[in-house]
Amino acid sequence: MPIAITMILVDTHVHIHRCYETVAFLDSASRNFRQAAAAACPDQPYRAVLCLTEDAGSGEFERLRVRADDHAGLDDWSFSRTGEPHSLLVSHRRYGELTILAGRQIRCAEGVEVLALGTCRQFEDGMSVNAAIDRTLDAGALAVLPWGFGKWTGRRGRLVRKLLGTRTPQEISLGDNSGRLAVCPEPREFALARQRGFRVLPGSDPLPFPAEITRAAVYGLVIAGSLGTTEPARDLVGILSSLPVRIRPFGRLETPFRFLRNQLAMQLVKRQMSGARA
Repeated sequence: MPIAITMILVDTHVHIHRCYETVAFLDSASRNFRQAAAAACPDQPYRAVLCLTEDAGSGEFERLRVRADDHAGLDDWSFSRTGEPHSLLVSHRRYGELTILAGRQIRCAEGVEVLALGTCRQFEDGMSVNAAIDRTLDAGALAVLPWGFGKWTGRRGRLVRKLLGTRTPQEISLGDNSGRLAVCPEPREFALARQRGFRVLPGSDPLPFPAEITRAAVYGLVIAGSLGTTEPARDLVGILSSLPVRIRPFGRLETPFRFLRNQLAMQLVKRQMSGARA
């Protein structure tokens, strides 16, 4: 049964990378949500939701679910199951509660990605973007095309714009992320999407570096509604799939210094991975 809470804060693009320490990650995410709630809805109760977008082979949600099954807490954090397999409630006696939803990041043949939010289903990389969208919808999940630096240029940008003409707002959303430079204009696909009634869903998309452990919930969205503790993933997907829904972003985008540092670091990681495969 939904609880009487009318504000939901959601980070729609979350990775718990293996270089992150779980307690520090959860502590930081909770603090960021508290700051966002104080700015967006002071003195109002709220629910805080982290939507995981795990790569193929990653199993952080499953590791947290095992803790819930074994009643194995971490410091002052406790983990409990809901009535659905793809969500967990994570509680802290001082920081309150987080809802964590399972999800996948699917790398498509065309070089773009699809996020499947609110599902434990496994998806193979390398399928077409339309197949990834269809399989995400078949799983009852939310399909999101996430922006990334350099990922919507040329033919890939044309593909995203084409999908905004061939798909409906009930089928797909676009995703913004905190790695985008604050001093630059937003991608033109966002304006086109809003004109046609599509949602643009913000998320943090933390990178695989230890310093990025504090990024979860620095950027996300605020919506009105209520989530139950039994099927919060189903409730959230239902709210975000309904039209119209008023979405307010919260948080901050990237500074030029951090942006440049992260791009250089990502190039180094990619070279190391290429060298390891060779």
